[in-house]
Amino acid sequence: MNLNKFTIQKSFAINAGAGSGKTYTLSRRYVNAILGFDFFRENDYQDLYYENLKPASVRQIVTITYTEAAALEMKERIFGLISKIIDYKKLSDEDDDKESILKAFKNLDQKQIDYVLENLQKALKESSDTKISTIHSFCLDNIKTNEDKEKFD
Repeated sequence: MNLNKFTIQKSFAINAGAGSGKTYTLSRRYVNAILGFDFFRENDYQDLYYENLKPASVRQIVTITYTEAAALEMKERIFGLISKIIDYKKLSDEDDDKESILKAFKNLDQKQIDYVLENLQKALKESSDTKISTIHSFCLDNIKTNEDKEKFD
């Protein structure tokens, strides 16, 4: 069965060493989750799932890393990618993401392109609300947010 590693329609874990492309893959899955369909596809994977859109806001996506540095890198890469997609017509030939971004737009009609740009602009505006952190920071924020709702004896 040919699966798209960037899809949000299937769950799987990524376990790989440094420099193997984890952040690259996760940033594209993040964009796909925001859009609710497989904008990024690999190996000419054809199924876009565009009919049953289930977009997520940045508040609904939790991204956990091991270190604060990795969390910052992840946030920079994700929202850097989103910015590049929004300004895809201005990408230089030297940009490493240009080919994959143009390939993602290739099979979309104008209505779909407008949808992509509108949702990603919204996500960029809400970037301060992202939940990209270490597991410790995520849990601490969760406790602080809900401390008045649950009193411990």
